[in-house]
Amino acid sequence: MITSHRQSGHGRRVAQAHYAIDGAFLHQLGPELITAFEQASVAWHRLWQLKSSGSGRVSTAGSPRQGSSQELSSQPSSRAAVSRQASQELSSQLGKRACIKSQQLGSQQLSQAGKCIDRALVGLRRIFQDPNCQPRSEGQAAALQLVHNPSPTVPLIVVLPTSSGKSALFYSVAAMTSQQTVIVVVPFAALVDDIIIRGRAAGLQCEEWKDERSGHELQQLIVVSADRAVQGEFKHYAQGLALSGQLAHMFFDECHVAFTDTSYRERLRQLWTLRYLECPFTCLTATLMVQLEEVLKERLSIPNAVVFRRSTARRTIRYQVIDSKNEAASVVASRFIQELPALKDKQRGVVYVRSYRTGKMMSEALQCPFYKAKADDKSEILQAWMHSSGWIVATGALGTGINIEGIIYVVHVDRPYGLTSFVQQSGRSGRNGEISESIIIVRVHQTSGYRRQEILSAYSVEAVDEEAMTAFIQARTCRRRVLSQYIDGETEGTDCHSTDSVFCDWCKVRSRRAQQGQGQEEKEEEEEEEEEEVEQAEQQPSGPQIIGQRLRGEQELYESMIKVMDDLQGQCIYCTTMIEEQRPLHTYSECTEAVADGCGYNAYQQWRSGVDFGQAKQCWECGLSQRICRRLERPAGQRLPCEYAGIMLPSIFIVQQQQHLAKIVQAVGFQGMYDSDDLWEWLNETAEGFGAEWSSNWMKTWMFICKIYTDTARAEGKGVGV
Repeated sequence: MITSHRQSGHGRRVAQAHYAIDGAFLHQLGPELITAFEQASVAWHRLWQLKSSGSGRVSTAGSPRQGSSQELSSQPSSRAAVSRQASQELSSQLGKRACIKSQQLGSQQLSQAGKCIDRALVGLRRIFQDPNCQPRSEGQAAALQLVHNPSPTVPLIVVLPTSSGKSALFYSVAAMTSQQTVIVVVPFAALVDDIIIRGRAAGLQCEEWKDERSGHELQQLIVVSADRAVQGEFKHYAQGLALSGQLAHMFFDECHVAFTDTSYRERLRQLWTLRYLECPFTCLTATLMVQLEEVLKERLSIPNAVVFRRSTARRTIRYQVIDSKNEAASVVASRFIQELPALKDKQRGVVYVRSYRTGKMMSEALQCPFYKAKADDKSEILQAWMHSSGWIVATGALGTGINIEGIIYVVHVDRPYGLTSFVQQSGRSGRNGEISESIIIVRVHQTSGYRRQEILSAYSVEAVDEEAMTAFIQARTCRRRVLSQYIDGETEGTDCHSTDSVFCDWCKVRSRRAQQGQGQEEKEEEEEEEEEEVEQAEQQPSGPQIIGQRLRGEQELYESMIKVMDDLQGQCIYCTTMIEEQRPLHTYSECTEAVADGCGYNAYQQWRSGVDFGQAKQCWECGLSQRICRRLERPAGQRLPCEYAGIMLPSIFIVQQQQHLAKIVQAVGFQGMYDSDDLWEWLNETAEGFGAEWSSNWMKTWMFICKIYTDTARAEGKGVGV
């Protein structure tokens, strides 16, 4: 029976006489509208709990498929024959019947064989094309059983270590489908390509879903980026598969991005809408901290999900933290990498950076490519590096889920963006079980400010992630133990010795001391230090107390800056800050001492004309943040002069002319090349803030200068500054 007649419940004669719609109308409809009619019909039948006569199914939300022909051919009734005829008229794909019958026969044989052979094992052997293939670990074997025997109503979260073969879970399920599709949602475009390439190599029919033109042939595996998965076109397509019974399973790979990346990728906040699809739903990740399990469930609207996890420890990765102390991390990293032994053929190393500026500098120093998200040729850069060897500098865009062999070094220049990103990025190394190095080069003393920062914002998950990263960097015990504590919630028997892993830097030092006969006494001292650290951690103030302390500290800095500007107001900036002796009252524009020292007002005016605040929320007149200078709040004709005009920018200019600015900006976080555009780009960037207040690095630098002014004046009992 054709779609329009099933919808209306009457035949052609009644339709022509009363409704002006008959069977010929069906031929005037496009595939999408036909599918819409079909989905509405199925939905109404489900709502009223009515039983449909015949299968009544179209193949997908895009167009009729071979799947509907097979389903209908299994029904001997005349209604099925009519439905099959209508499907054939629309699809005109008569040549596919032989293929469909062959697949149906293979499905029947498989059903019989499945009685004595593990379905999960059969799927695994299909994708690896090896009749003797076995799961690589107990964790993978158990996870395979779960995804091949899923609950249609209880979602599953699988947590396995990097390089443990999580992708084999959805590949093997797809390999066992017959006239059904497995959908995999992934967070990054590069990961889409990687999954499709490996899926086709495993003999699967794979396709990326890009738009409504995708998926017109029933595939075993459909891969879609997370950004597209939440759009209406894809959800319409997926709902069509679900209503027609052709959606076998949906996987969300690297599901941790549902709460780690939502601050800058808003569409990831809509991934919970995929739970409306009626099919088994499985999330995969290697980096779900135990204390964030409930957060993931809430973000994806899967409160009843079951969590299956195994230890995420990687025994062949050697973890190390190098303190750059008073040097920029990028300078130390460049020197460190250049002193390493030359990489052999097909050996690779990755240098992760936090900014394009640092990445450009490292790329030039190491004479290697720079992979970044915002680059038109990033695919070509990655492919060229994958087919050669050597080093590559990259941002976090080269991280989650990418499977590249031969990586034996992963170097992080400065602090990684949280423990989750660090574990993902360090997990790119040693994919074939070879020993690899994971190295963080950072000013360790600067990380103390990150310790237990409960940031007052909607993204408290980031605070938990940063706290864990700080604990790892500052650890004075086995670093592998710290990772297990935060990621897996385990502490006992997780150190390098107990797990028979390659030694981290701390375990290596202990082992060396033990070999030199200094072990027992120093071991006892170290154990005492560890006990003290545990006691101190237990005695640490609560979250609200830390927030209060932090806010008081921020307020003190703010008040100190206001006092300094009050002190400098109406004075010659140069003489007040640079000369101890009293001078006759004059303004900065009249100061001859400043001119003689190369800091004159005319020179400042020339420097000031080149200052561009970019997108920073600064007053263009005085340079202060709009939190302090309220001039712009008034209408254009009623604006008053800036309250602190001619203070901040002249002071920064004078400090620069006196060769002090380089040390100051480095002290507050600048890592680029001082005599370049890097400095100006950094000054316009948003500084690392606390709470709801965010300002640029201009203000961070100025507050540091005011602190020096205040500390010096307090120490000497004079109004003497920098």
